[in-house]
Amino acid sequence: MLGNAWDIGFHKGYLTYNKNGYVYGYNSNIYLVPELRLAVNVFSTYDQAFGNIQQKIPKLYDLFHTELAKLPQNTQRTPVSNPERFIGEYYTDEVITLHNVAGKISKYKEENDTHQHLLFTLERYKFPLTYIGDYVFEMIQEDLCNNFFLGINGERIYFTKPKNPQDKVEEFVIYGIHLKGMATFRRK
Repeated sequence: MLGNAWDIGFHKGYLTYNKNGYVYGYNSNIYLVPELRLAVNVFSTYDQAFGNIQQKIPKLYDLFHTELAKLPQNTQRTPVSNPERFIGEYYTDEVITLHNVAGKISKYKEENDTHQHLLFTLERYKFPLTYIGDYVFEMIQEDLCNNFFLGINGERIYFTKPKNPQDKVEEFVIYGIHLKGMATFRRK
């Protein structure tokens, strides 16, 4: 059995995922906005419901956005301490098109900014990293999402914690970058 990938889009700055299906007489629609912690599942036996639901989902996103915007936000984009432990070149042999291609983690500084951020570079593609917590970063670049990410949380980098917190990180995993489900990048 083979199905289509998740549709990935943006709504007011939020990364959105949706997937739908149809079998004669039955519709299913799944909508996700991970940042809002919102998931909506709609199942129906009415063929016209699909169009009506599609029009109302953005209004639901707006409702959640309005309420959640009132809460304090954490927009930290670098690790709490010692970002140098992440910097370096990482390689994978699990994705055939990326053999001998360095995935580089580096620092950069935005204009008029007082601190540096981390950047993931893969050939000519650059992804600013947003620190989520516990060695996890998001790499969302709106115009590149459809080129790399195949599923939910495929836009995140999961670094393996070193035994000693002062040591360099030796590897990270990206889920969804490969059809088998994940790819591990390691320092040489």
